[in-house]
Amino acid sequence: MLKSTGKLAAVLMLVTAFAHGQSPYLPEDLNKFYNQEVRSSFEVNTSMNPFYLRGDFDGDKKADYALAVTESKTGKKGIIIFHSTSKNYFVIGAGKELPTRRGDDYGWMNAWEVYNKREPEHGVGETGKIKLKGEAILVQKLESSSGLIYWDGNKYQWYQQGD
Repeated sequence: MLKSTGKLAAVLMLVTAFAHGQSPYLPEDLNKFYNQEVRSSFEVNTSMNPFYLRGDFDGDKKADYALAVTESKTGKKGIIIFHSTSKNYFVIGAGKELPTRRGDDYGWMNAWEVYNKREPEHGVGETGKIKLKGEAILVQKLESSSGLIYWDGNKYQWYQQGD
C-alpha cells in the first residue's frame, strides 16, 4: 500500500506542476523564462537528449541556457538561447536563419553539446579562424556534419566544423 501511495503522490506532483505551467525538467530560471516569454510560440523539443544545455554563451561568467525547441506553427526545429544576465533571448532555426548559415530548420540536428575551447580548429570551408568570447554550442548530424553556434558580442554566428 505504501509503495502505491508514493507513486500516486509523485504522479500528482507532476500533474500539478504541469497544470501550473512548471516543468520539473527545467532549471527554475529557464522554466520561468520559457513560460513567460516563448511558451505560446515554441514547444520544448524533448526528442533531443539533452533538451537543454547550460553554459556561458555570452562570456559574462554567468550561466546561460540553450533550449531545443519546435516552432508551434510550422513544426520547424531549432534552439533558443537565453542570456541569464540581460534576460535577452535569441532564436536559431525554428523559423529564423543565422546571418552566416542558410536554413531556418534544424530538424537535421541529432546531437549537441557545450563547446568550451576558446580557439576552435579551422572549420571546413571557412576562410579564417575565430576566437570565442564565451562557450559555443556544437551542433551535429552524427557521422555527417557539424558546426559551432557562437556569440560574437552582438549576435550569434555559425562556424562550420565538419562536413
